[in-house]
Amino acid sequence: MESTVGILMVLILVVAEVVWAIVGFMFWVPLLARAATIFSTVIVYARVTGQAPEDMRDYLRVATSFWFEGFVAAKEALFPTTRRENAAALDVKIGRLCGEVAWSLLFWLLVAWVWDRSATQEVVSAYVISVLDGLQRVGTFLVGLHPAWQLLVLLAAVVLSFLLGAMATMPEQQSAKERSEPVGSQSQKGTGVISETQQVNARPRAPSARGLDDVKAAEKDRVP
Repeated sequence: MESTVGILMVLILVVAEVVWAIVGFMFWVPLLARAATIFSTVIVYARVTGQAPEDMRDYLRVATSFWFEGFVAAKEALFPTTRRENAAALDVKIGRLCGEVAWSLLFWLLVAWVWDRSATQEVVSAYVISVLDGLQRVGTFLVGLHPAWQLLVLLAAVVLSFLLGAMATMPEQQSAKERSEPVGSQSQKGTGVISETQQVNARPRAPSARGLDDVKAAEKDRVP
């Protein structure tokens, strides 16, 4: 049983690595282009204003290692090298996801336009025409519905947008609340138990020998 599960997990890992090798690369190249552009702009701004852009080091490191760390993340998800008792849940970041997808699409569209302008224009024109035709069909369908059904579709769209917005903002609000809490309350939240380190730190400490000598010397100075 365990051997079968292990083989299946290895197969799943191989498939995930292959998918990431393609999809991750499509996101990685636009990310590198953006990071290089931002870094060059910050360098110019920092030198002109007499500052040191040292805080850009981590940003560039994340951008350059994005694609490679994807393979490591897939492997660590199935076969972790270190044991973790409480794994952190993924946050829903719809805004960032949409932004990264839009930037990647625009980047590759620009690359295709530079590579072959005429072919790119034909593809984009055909895609835009198909999208507009689809929207026109949807609009014609909605207009032909009964007013009650139109109201139901509108309410469904409102509820769906509300849920998506709530999912996008809920993790951010939770993380902001956790950042506002003291460190001790976060570590002991929900347990009601004070750690041994906190108990030791809370105990009154006896004065050291040097402290006693200082006290005695001060008392002698006060004696007339």
